[in-house]
Amino acid sequence: MGGSVTDFIHDSRDLMHVRRFTTVRGFQDESVAEHSYYTTLYAMVICDLEAADGRSVDVLEVLRRCLLHDLDEARVSDIPRPIKHANPEVQSTISRISAQVYEELVSPLPPSVRGEYVRLWSKSSSYEAKVQKAADLLEALAWAIEEQTMGNMRVKALKIAENLLAEIREIGVPSATKIAEQLVSEIR
Repeated sequence: MGGSVTDFIHDSRDLMHVRRFTTVRGFQDESVAEHSYYTTLYAMVICDLEAADGRSVDVLEVLRRCLLHDLDEARVSDIPRPIKHANPEVQSTISRISAQVYEELVSPLPPSVRGEYVRLWSKSSSYEAKVQKAADLLEALAWAIEEQTMGNMRVKALKIAENLLAEIREIGVPSATKIAEQLVSEIR
């Protein structure tokens, strides 16, 4: 523990230098910082659509979760999904390391703030966590669709869009599923 809030500020800015989708050749690079921005933006839209359909969601909690969800990648980088989910042992090891790194990144913050940021970053079965995860996958889906539209045959061959759509459906956030289905229908 230790340091100052400015250490947190400096460390978080490293996200702009961490590239996503490192194992998939793409026409456009995307940083984790860009991904976090779009994830947060899409989450806001999803929250508003959910509220319009009468479903209760804590918008502030969702947006805060989105902004923090990949903060650990400032130090561990964006680990490709096939590696991250290779098997339970690998997944557990990555989760443990990511949690340790996250704790180090937020350690300069006052204890009450640090504790809240750890809570927001931690896995949860809350509806807000589901909305955050759906927005996270929706952002990856939008990237994959843009790549396919530009002619990236590798993204198409790997069926990235179809796999992400299936994952979004499984989460069970109706507005996110509807947006994802509309995005995928545009490339068929």
